[in-house]
Amino acid sequence: EGWVDARTLNGSIEEVNVTGGVTARTLNGNIAVSIRSLPEKSAPIQLETVNGHLFLGLPAEANAALALTSVAGRIDSVVPLKVSDTPGETAWRATVGQGGTPTRLRTVRGNIQVVQSNEVL
Repeated sequence: EGWVDARTLNGSIEEVNVTGGVTARTLNGNIAVSIRSLPEKSAPIQLETVNGHLFLGLPAEANAALALTSVAGRIDSVVPLKVSDTPGETAWRATVGQGGTPTRLRTVRGNIQVVQSNEVL
């Protein structure tokens, strides 16, 4: 519980049942984060990698404002999103539920997948 700040140069990051804000960054590796309950707007979620895939699991009652960017990869979601801006297939701005928690996912060479919390890891 509480804030998670995880950083590495070469390696993957996995966080399960997170209830606070998240900052997870790696240069070479995947990041998988499963959120049990979203934090308030003042505690954003930020996942960033250069060479790797990003997986975000959101709870069923999620309310989040998403900014998703994959320079050379795909963006997929099984969670219903209301996409408000797609300046190309590699960058989306979307909301889940009513919007809310600022959530930013960015990878240069990798895919982004948004799923239900119980599906991510």
